[in-house]
Amino acid sequence: LPVFVSKTGSTSPDGRVVYFDGYAGEGRYKDNSEGSPLIAVQVARQQAAQSSPRRLGIFLTEKQRAVFHRLSAILREEASDVTVVLKHGDVAKHVNDVIDFARSYPLFAFLDPYGTGLSYEAVLTLLNGRPRSTKTEVLMNFSAHLVRRVDRANEKKLRNIDRVCGGSWWRTVFFRHHSPSRGTDAVVADYRLRVCRDTGCGSWVVPVRNHESHEPVYYLVFFSRHRDGLWAFGEALSLAMTEWRRACWKRATTTTD
Repeated sequence: LPVFVSKTGSTSPDGRVVYFDGYAGEGRYKDNSEGSPLIAVQVARQQAAQSSPRRLGIFLTEKQRAVFHRLSAILREEASDVTVVLKHGDVAKHVNDVIDFARSYPLFAFLDPYGTGLSYEAVLTLLNGRPRSTKTEVLMNFSAHLVRRVDRANEKKLRNIDRVCGGSWWRTVFFRHHSPSRGTDAVVADYRLRVCRDTGCGSWVVPVRNHESHEPVYYLVFFSRHRDGLWAFGEALSLAMTEWRRACWKRATTTTD
């Protein structure tokens, strides 16, 4: 996010950039660490203090009423100096509000749902709802459990995945594989390609695991039309995995010894 704000804000009117968090959460975790809304607030402050300041506007949505009220209270206490719009309700109902809020400014959208994610049509609206020359990037969590644990007999769940994937095409892709893991990988790969086809974006996909021997918990999927965005995300991803690689290497060498 700091890289996106700094780079895109350099050519944006008044240095303005917009961050959208569709599943904002409470703002702080139980261990008191900052969640994504407060991380964005910190980025806004840091960018505003630069010699060439950037103005980061933050748009948040949260569906659960109790969580919404807790986040609202935290923002009143800790983010009064930052432009924050907080909306209650399903994220899909506020996608057009985000587009209106962002107008022609660069927009970075972060979609990190617990369970079923945003519909395919809503993701396309985020990426295609403004002129393609307007800088827009989306980073999303695609749940591995959502697909891998699917039951042919559970029509409700099948339809939920249809909504996320933009149709029932994924059923053929998934069930032609004997392994649920391979089927899930194939669905996510096809999903990425379909979004790229329908938006003109490039993309990154990376599986996220709790342990090197575990199945992915989710896939991080990133979309951008700009080569600098794709390059910067790849670099951020590589740096973020440094600790992971060191831990895997340490276990491997210890086992060998």
